[in-house]
Amino acid sequence: MNTRCCLRICLLACAAGSVRAQDPFTYETPARLFSTGDWNGDAITDAVVLDRATGALSFGFQSAGGNYVWSDGPATGAAPATCLTIGRQGTRDIAGVTAPDLGRLLFIDLASTAAQPGLTSVYPNTASPQSMAFFPLTSATHPELLITGDRGTGLGNRYTYELRPPVSGSTFAIWERYFSLPTARIAASTVKTGAPPRVLEYFGNTLYIEGVTLTGLTTGPSALAGALTNTSTLYAQGNFDGTAYSQYFFYDPGTSTVRTAKITESTPGTYGWSTLGTVSFASNIRLITTMPKTGGGHRLGVIFTDGSASLYNYTGAGVPSLYRSLGPAGSAAADVLLPSGPDAVLVARGGQWQRFLTQSGDPLTPVNSGVFNLPGPASAVSNIIWLTAEAFAKPDAVVTGTGQFREWTTGAFPSWIINGQITNGSSGLGNETFTNRTAPANTTSSLINQVRPNVSITLTNAPPGLPAGEVIIAPPGGVYPPGDQPPGAGAPVAWITGTSTPLPASLKYDQPPVGGELIKIPPWLTVTLQPVRSGDSIRYRINDGAWATLPAQGQIELYANATLESFAHSSAGRSSIRRQTYTFAAPGVLAISPGTDTNGNGLTDQWEKTFGASNANDDKDGDGASNLAEFQAGTDPNDPSSAPVRLVLNASRATGAGGRPVLRLEWSAADASVRLETAAALTGPWAEVTTGITTASGTNRYDVSFASPAPLRNFYRLRRP
Repeated sequence: MNTRCCLRICLLACAAGSVRAQDPFTYETPARLFSTGDWNGDAITDAVVLDRATGALSFGFQSAGGNYVWSDGPATGAAPATCLTIGRQGTRDIAGVTAPDLGRLLFIDLASTAAQPGLTSVYPNTASPQSMAFFPLTSATHPELLITGDRGTGLGNRYTYELRPPVSGSTFAIWERYFSLPTARIAASTVKTGAPPRVLEYFGNTLYIEGVTLTGLTTGPSALAGALTNTSTLYAQGNFDGTAYSQYFFYDPGTSTVRTAKITESTPGTYGWSTLGTVSFASNIRLITTMPKTGGGHRLGVIFTDGSASLYNYTGAGVPSLYRSLGPAGSAAADVLLPSGPDAVLVARGGQWQRFLTQSGDPLTPVNSGVFNLPGPASAVSNIIWLTAEAFAKPDAVVTGTGQFREWTTGAFPSWIINGQITNGSSGLGNETFTNRTAPANTTSSLINQVRPNVSITLTNAPPGLPAGEVIIAPPGGVYPPGDQPPGAGAPVAWITGTSTPLPASLKYDQPPVGGELIKIPPWLTVTLQPVRSGDSIRYRINDGAWATLPAQGQIELYANATLESFAHSSAGRSSIRRQTYTFAAPGVLAISPGTDTNGNGLTDQWEKTFGASNANDDKDGDGASNLAEFQAGTDPNDPSSAPVRLVLNASRATGAGGRPVLRLEWSAADASVRLETAAALTGPWAEVTTGITTASGTNRYDVSFASPAPLRNFYRLRRP
C-alpha cells in the first residue's frame, strides 16, 4: 500500500517510546459497536456499547461478584456512528467516537466517576472523519491518533490519512497523506504477541495491514486479496494455535461462510499472510467474537441470525467444534456477545444482560443477570420541569410566576424571579463550557425549563451539539418549481446574439461575448446560509463537490436539483454538517414544499393538506392539544391517542394535605402508556413515579409537596415508550 500516492507529509521529530499491549478490540454489528476492557482499574472486565443509528452510549462496570451496573453515557450526536475506538490518556482509558457528519472526534473518559462524563472534541483537518485508531509511537500512555476521512475536494485524492499528537497534546497534524479511494475503517491490530500494533485498513474493497510511524505508513504484510466482499464485511482476530501470531476471520452478516487467514513471519519483522481459507457454520452468522481462555489463547463466540449464541473450540485449522451453547432453548435472541474476563462471557438479549462461566456444563446457564436496555433510538420524552424547594420554604408561600426558555444546547439563559423581576443569568447553558447554576439567595420563585422534544441535553466541557454555532439554511429543502432552462448542463449563463434590445432589469449582466450580449438566467432558487453566532464562517458544497467558502452575500443560487451541505466554523472548532436537498419539478407534478407556510400560521402547507387541519388553535381530535402543538410534536391531529407528550405545571394555587401549598403537574390521560419520571439531576438517573398520581376529567395529576422530607429540587418529565 506504500505505492499509493502521497501528496504531503509533515514530519515531527520525536524519540521512540515503549509499546503497550493492543488496545481493546471493537466488535461490530450493523446496529452497534462495542468493546470491553478494564475501564476503572480494578482488574475486572467492563464494557461499552455504542448505538450506530443514534450515537447513544451505554457503560457497563462489572463488580468483583460478576454483576454489571449499566449507565447511559453522554449524548454524542455521532449519528450514524462509524467508529468506536479505545485508547489511553495517561493512566485512563478513553473512548473515541465519530461520524462523517459530526465533523469532529469526541473522546469520553471511561473511568470518570461523574454522573455524566465530559466530552473532549478534536477537530481533524478532514471535514468528514470516518474512522480512527490509537498508536503508541512516542509514549505508551499518550498514544498518537491516526484518522481517516473525506476532505471534500471534489477531485481525486480527496480521501485522507492524518496522524495527530495525543488527545491531550497539540492539535496540528504530524503528517497527512491523500488517496483516491476511501478507507471505510481502520483499527490498531497486533499481528504478533509483543510486536507494536499495526493499522488494519479497509482501503476501497481491499484489506491492508501496515506499520505506522512518525513519518508515514510502512508495508507489511501485503494486501490480502479476497478477504473483503465489500466495506460491510466484518472481522475478528485472535490466537488459536498456541503461537504468537494472530488469525483473522472475515465474514458478511447473514452468510454462513467465514474467510480466514493467519499472519506469517518469513524473517524477523517481515510479515505476510497464509493462504486464505474458509470455515463454514450450519447457520447464518450475525456476529463473531473471540473469547480469551485461562492460560492464553481464544475461543470463537458466534451469534447466529436466529438469535442463538454458542462458543466454539478452534485450533487454527479445520472445522470449529461446539464447546458450549449460551442459554437454554427458547431464550430471547442475543444482541451482544462479549468477553467478560477469561472463561466468562457477557450476553445481552431481550432487555436483559447475562454473564456465563464457560467452564460449567452445556448448555450454560447464567451466573449473573440483570436489566439492560441496549442503547438505541430514544423513546419520546416531554419537556422537563424543574421544581425547587427553595422558593417554597414557607408553608404560605405562593407561586409568583412561571416561564420558559429555549433548550439548553442552543444558547438559553437560565432565568430567576428575583424580588418580582425576571433576571437572566450571566452565562447561558448553551455556552461551550457548562457552569453550575444555583438560584440566588433572594429568589422568590424558579422558572420552568421547557425543553423542546427530541432535543439533546448534555452537560459537557465541549458540547456534542454545535460548539461553533449553527447554520440556518433557508428556505428548507423540498420540491420547488423550476425557472428558465439555461443551455448546457445546468450552466447558469446564456447569451443573446446580434441584438441590442435592452435586457430586463431582473437579469444580471456579465461580460458580453463578441456579437451579442451575455446574460445570466435568474436562479431557480436562492438559498441563504447564515451562521447563528456572529463571527462564524460558513463552508458549503453542492452534490458532493468540493467544499468552498460561502460568498460574502451569504447566498447560493441553484439552477438544478441539488443537495446542499454546510457547516459553521471558527477558531473554537466547527459544527456538524447540515444538509438540505432541493428538487425542481414542472408545475403539473409540483409537490408542496415541506417548509412552505403560505398563511404564516405555523403549520406548513404540506402538513395542512395531509391532515386537513388549517387552524393552528383548533383541537381537531379533542385530545387537549392544539393543531399547532400536534405539528410541533410530530403527532397526528386526527388521532386522540397520539397526543403530544407534554407536562404542564398548573399555575393556579393548589393545596395538598393539611392545606399546604403544592405544585401540581398535569398531563393528558389519553395515552395510558405515558409514564411520569423524576430525577434529582438533569443527567439522571430517571425513575418512574408509581404512586400519588390521580386522574380526573381526562387529566392525570401529580402533586409535588415541599414539606419535609421532600427533596430540595427535582426534575420531572413524561416518557412514552
